[in-house]
Amino acid sequence: MKEHYKHNVNQQKTYTSFISKDWISFLLIIIVFYCILHMLGIGCPIKFVTGIPCAGCGMSRALYCALKLDFHKAFHYHPLFPLPFVVV
Repeated sequence: MKEHYKHNVNQQKTYTSFISKDWISFLLIIIVFYCILHMLGIGCPIKFVTGIPCAGCGMSRALYCALKLDFHKAFHYHPLFPLPFVVV
């Protein structure tokens, strides 16, 4: 019985470290992709391709303005800027 428990714990540790390596690789790929886009002068790939701003366009500027307590300007940049706080 104890051997079975040890096997599950070891298997779980391996699975957890495998997931973390995958997430780190995924995040690095995304960061490199956006750095390349930034160097090419492309801010939002969706807006670049379609000409229509995506749902996240303006969110960073809106959150920055909200941190400075300028809610009027934050709402101007993105009307749903408080949504991430509500969802989390």
